[in-house]
Amino acid sequence: MDETKLEGYALRKIFAAAVQAYRKKLGLSQEALGSKAGLHRTYVSQVEQCRQAATLDSIERMANALGVAPHLLLKAPREKKDVDDAS
Repeated sequence: MDETKLEGYALRKIFAAAVQAYRKKLGLSQEALGSKAGLHRTYVSQVEQCRQAATLDSIERMANALGVAPHLLLKAPREKKDVDDAS
């Protein structure tokens, strides 16, 4: 998605970055996360690229698959340590 079209989507960007950071920390591919969460790999990819807005249900499913509380995916990590400390 064009960056100019993402103006005003701060929470979507935060969520996308958090999902990607936790997923990579666990060594999961987008396909593996999708499988654990019961979501299609392309949905995970689109969420991480801010091309798709996540539903409340999918936020909960991804959080459970990543082993973190859902609210942590909606909070911008201040630094890499925040992601490391979450699990």
